[in-house]
Amino acid sequence: GNLEVYECSLHIESRSIGLLLLQPPKYNFSMITQANAMLLGTLLFLTFPALPSACDHDRDCVYNGRCVDTKCACDPAFKGETCNEFNFEPLNSKGMGSGLRTVIEGDQLSSWGGSVIRADDGTYHMWAAEMVNGTGIKAWITNSQIVHAVASDPKRPMEFKRREVVWSVFAHEPTVSRAPTGEYVMFYTTNYGQKSIPCTGNSCFGANGTSDPSCPNDQQCTLDPPEPLLTRMSYSKGPDGPWSEPQLVPNPSSSDSNLACIIKEDDSILCLARPAIGMMNHSNWRDVANYAVYLPDVSNIVPDQQMRGEDPMIWLGKKGILD
Repeated sequence: GNLEVYECSLHIESRSIGLLLLQPPKYNFSMITQANAMLLGTLLFLTFPALPSACDHDRDCVYNGRCVDTKCACDPAFKGETCNEFNFEPLNSKGMGSGLRTVIEGDQLSSWGGSVIRADDGTYHMWAAEMVNGTGIKAWITNSQIVHAVASDPKRPMEFKRREVVWSVFAHEPTVSRAPTGEYVMFYTTNYGQKSIPCTGNSCFGANGTSDPSCPNDQQCTLDPPEPLLTRMSYSKGPDGPWSEPQLVPNPSSSDSNLACIIKEDDSILCLARPAIGMMNHSNWRDVANYAVYLPDVSNIVPDQQMRGEDPMIWLGKKGILD
């Protein structure tokens, strides 16, 4: 039928524009500069992101660039209209290495994650979760241990070779940070101090990185009551250990926290956890028992003020901004 278009001018204060429309569903919104109000019978109110090229502050460029004349000028490491993408160079895996690939006696081992730190001598060290007994990732809750791997060949700096087991089953999701005084500080999920391996009380079996069909996943646990998935902290003066007695990290939940932390020059610590747990901080990273757990302000998260995700990362950029 006939289409009547009513045009109005809006002063845009935020990163969203309100539009009134009904039809057509494939209207080209990229043509809208300020706003058009379209009436087609019944009125709907929709919210759309602002034009991606528009910015009025460096925060609109995720602090990965500068806002110049309403457009983001990205730092070399980032790209995109809001500088929200990494600007990776093409990777020559044959020249750089292929990460951590472990084969023992012809049996490939499955691993998960990998927290990497560059040591003072320039060597890269990794701590990863490795599944025992030939199982795959499905059996993480019964079969995970933490191993240390090193990329010692300067010609292949990303070719990691497994070394020792740091924490045996059950130990999972390691993240390692450096303290300003040089310590390597590990946060990880564990049953340390508990009676049983989580979920079933026993590890299961598999072959060549594939779990036996009888292995349960984390939704098929039989322990009643279940063992909590604790988060602990341990530290070492060097990447090869020895590691300190693991200390319990406060956690209001019985689930794994997936904790990732940054330790600042003043010894204070800031951590990200699963969204339901939130964040942690304290003035001294060594004082684990007194870490404060809190939910951050999410009012500026669009579109629905919700934190989502798993396995967070956190680091301090060159500008002093936390990413």
